[in-house]
Amino acid sequence: MKILPKFLIIPFLFSANFAQDLAQISVTIEPVRYFAQKIADDDFVIKSVVDKGADPHTYEPKPATMRDIAKSVAYFGIGTEFDEVWLKRFSANASGVKFYDLSAGIEKVNFENLGEEGEKHEHAHDGADPHIWLDPILVKQISQNIAKNLCELNSANCAKYEQNLAKFEAELDELHAYAKQNLSNLAGAKFIIYHPTLGYFARRYNLTQIAVEQGGGEPKPADLADLIKLANDEKIGVIFTSPQFASKAAQILAAQTGAKLTQIDFLSYEWQSELKKLIDEISAAGAQK
Repeated sequence: MKILPKFLIIPFLFSANFAQDLAQISVTIEPVRYFAQKIADDDFVIKSVVDKGADPHTYEPKPATMRDIAKSVAYFGIGTEFDEVWLKRFSANASGVKFYDLSAGIEKVNFENLGEEGEKHEHAHDGADPHIWLDPILVKQISQNIAKNLCELNSANCAKYEQNLAKFEAELDELHAYAKQNLSNLAGAKFIIYHPTLGYFARRYNLTQIAVEQGGGEPKPADLADLIKLANDEKIGVIFTSPQFASKAAQILAAQTGAKLTQIDFLSYEWQSELKKLIDEISAAGAQK
C-alpha cells in the first residue's frame, strides 16, 4: 500500500474535519439558499428543506428532513405557505434551533392589489402574496435580514457578512437597472403565467400578470375560452410556466394564441439567471407587438 507523505496527510485531515465542523443553516427554498450563500460564503453548510422541483404549497418534509433541521443552528424562513404550515412543528421538535423570518420589514400585499387580472388567488392564509423573492429590490431587504441574522450567529465574522451584503446589493442594483432598461417601454404590458408568482415583480416594473390557474387548479373550459380571447385581443406573446406546475391549459392556450410557452423555474438556486431570462422573454415578446 502506498503511504502518503505526512505533509499531504495533515492538511487533508484538517480540511475534512473543518468541513464536518461547519454549523448548518436550514432554509425553506433554493433561492433563499442562494441569497444566504452569497452572504455567508463558506462559513456555514446551507441546506434547503423543500426539495428541488417540489411545490412548496403542497410539499411535506420527510422524517430525515425533520432530523436534519434539528441539527441546524438556525432556520431561515421567508413566509411561504410551507413556512406557515410547518414552522410550528419544526420548532416543537428543534428547541435548540433559532428561527428567523427573512420577510421581516417587508409589507406583503394582497394578490388583488398587485396588478393581477383574473380570479382572486388565495395562497397565504391572510390572502397576501408570499412571492417576495422575485423582486430584486425586495431581495435587498431579504439579504439585509440574512446578514443581520448571520452576524447574530457568528459575530466574529460580521464585517465579512456586511461586505458580502454590499457586493450582493450591487449585483441586485445591476439586475434592477437591467430590468428597467429592458422593460421601461412596456409600461402596462400584460403577460400570462400559470401560477401567479410574479405579482411583486409586475408591480415593480409596471406590468400586469394574468394567471391561468383558477382557484388553485386548472381553469374551467369557459375560463380558458376567456383567456384565449383575452390573449388574442391583447396580442400577448408569452405564457410562463414552471416545473412545479404541470398545465395542459397553458399548452392549449399557447396553441390557440401563438404565444410562446416558456418555462421559468422561480424556485431555482440559479436565481439571477432565471430572473434575467424572465426579463429577456418579456422584453422580446413586447418587441414583437
